[in-house]
Amino acid sequence: TRKTFMDAFYMQFLLNYVKMVTSLSSPDQKYYGAYIRPAPLCKENLKLELICDIYGFPAQKSMITINGSKRPAFQLAQPLSSAVTPIGWLSVDVSLLLDFYKGNKKALDVFIQSHALTRLKERLDLLDQEAINYALWENTHTISQFVSYHGYLLLPFKVFGVKIGYLVANVAEDKLLFRTFLFITHNSSPEGVRLRKLTGLGKEDITYWKIDRLSTFVKLKEEKYPGLIELFCKAGLGKLMELKNKEFNIDSMQTANLDGLTEYINRGKNEVKLMSLDLDTMVDELDMSLECNSLSL
Repeated sequence: TRKTFMDAFYMQFLLNYVKMVTSLSSPDQKYYGAYIRPAPLCKENLKLELICDIYGFPAQKSMITINGSKRPAFQLAQPLSSAVTPIGWLSVDVSLLLDFYKGNKKALDVFIQSHALTRLKERLDLLDQEAINYALWENTHTISQFVSYHGYLLLPFKVFGVKIGYLVANVAEDKLLFRTFLFITHNSSPEGVRLRKLTGLGKEDITYWKIDRLSTFVKLKEEKYPGLIELFCKAGLGKLMELKNKEFNIDSMQTANLDGLTEYINRGKNEVKLMSLDLDTMVDELDMSLECNSLSL
């Protein structure tokens, strides 16, 4: 039916919108948002016309005191679709923070240090900046659970559905702050601790042999190093082997996450929607116009 076609068209339009703004938005540079709406209908000449206003928001930088020193951090956001709020600043419910927060707020704003952004670029070395921006959004726009480990909150970080590391967070000045990014082999991660116990590899060894880089595991030849693969699997790193057949670019990452993107568009308060657009009304008016034209003939 015509309505089904139009619904599919709008969904694809919004998917492309979300793909674009999430890959271009960087917390330490600029966030992008858009207000999407239909042009006024003209009954004499019914046609579909969309108006899309693009907004840019400069990075929101704060100086947060950590261990007695002021550190720069940037607030995280996500795209919405509203003339008033084209983007929404991220927050996390304090119920997820276990015993790490003792204050009275119900939710804390989410920030990330420049150090964490640098580590993401270094350790996800197969990803360009757009893909890193998208991966950061994908892993933070809906936070539902942390791992408490050695005095830190760890947020699992996934690419193509495979956990490849953790964003390390703690609470400072009533803010949730991501301080760094650990590749999953790092000896401060749960899997990295198991790997160290199995192999005796220390922090310097992990860096020297470059097994704290995405590229190392993607290029790893299983048939050449079966013993090494077995150790990785015992440490809980076996799923990293699934990444070797992936194409690490923004298009393939977004295509692999179409279900997640669609869910984001359709979800309650974070829904990205065409404001003031009534598809049923538009379809009805179009049908009535076609019927009238048919009768006049």
